[in-house]
Amino acid sequence: MAETPLPVIAAGTVDPASMSRSMSTNLALDRTKKFREALEADDLTALGSCFYAEQAYWKDQLALTYHLRTFQQAGAIAASLIETKKLRGVDNMELEGEANFVSVSPTLQFIDCNFTFKTRSPGAACHGKLLLLPNKTKEELLVL
Repeated sequence: MAETPLPVIAAGTVDPASMSRSMSTNLALDRTKKFREALEADDLTALGSCFYAEQAYWKDQLALTYHLRTFQQAGAIAASLIETKKLRGVDNMELEGEANFVSVSPTLQFIDCNFTFKTRSPGAACHGKLLLLPNKTKEELLVL
């Protein structure tokens, strides 16, 4: 079994004291908007760029694949999301509540947030979790 170590960021990338709940939520709103726009446009490149290229994964628990599946690597995740979005009619993806900044150590920090969405085939109200890994230029999805 391949190992997937926890991702690390360079110490000092984020000042934990500056990451208020509102700042974390605004960053999460921005990233989920870009994610949603890329998914709605079936833009494989833009959707793939939302993910942390080296270690991102999407773990689906029935909502889209109707199975317990895990997808790894940004390109594979983006392609699979676009395909399943078309099959299930994914719509209304929205951030749920506020995001939280989690600082485990100076090199392990992320923004944790929840989201909701609906599917048309079959009709269902679903929820998910996003972990956003901060870097100097943007926040990237680590876990979906």
